[in-house]
Amino acid sequence: MEVLQMEKSQQKRSRGRQRLPAKEKRNHCVSVRLNPDELSKLDEIRGSRTRGEAVRLSLLSKLPPVVPSVNLQLRADLGRSLGNLSTLAGASRGGEYIDVSEIKSAVADLRLKLIGAKS
Repeated sequence: MEVLQMEKSQQKRSRGRQRLPAKEKRNHCVSVRLNPDELSKLDEIRGSRTRGEAVRLSLLSKLPPVVPSVNLQLRADLGRSLGNLSTLAGASRGGEYIDVSEIKSAVADLRLKLIGAKS
C-alpha cells in the first residue's frame, strides 16, 4: 500500500509557474515615480511586459530592441505577398492550371514591396 501511495505522489505534476531557487527569488520591492514623458517612454519600450518587468530588464540591459511600427507593417505586407505567391506555387504543384499573368503579377507585387516602391 505504501509503495502505491509513493508512486502516486511521484506522478503528481506541478501546475503553474515553477518556483525560483532561493538565490533568484525576488523579495525586494522598489518604488519609482515617473513624470508623464518618462512613463510614456517606459510604456513604449516595454511592449507586452509589465512595467516592473521592463524596468528590471532595462536595469539588467536585457530589454529587446523596439521594432518600429513601420517595420511591423512592412513585414505584414511582405508576408501577404509571399503567402499569395506560395498559394499559387502550391496550386500549380497540385496540378491546377495557373494563368502565367497571375504569377507575373504576384512576383511583380513582391518585387515592388521588397525594393520599397509599393506599400
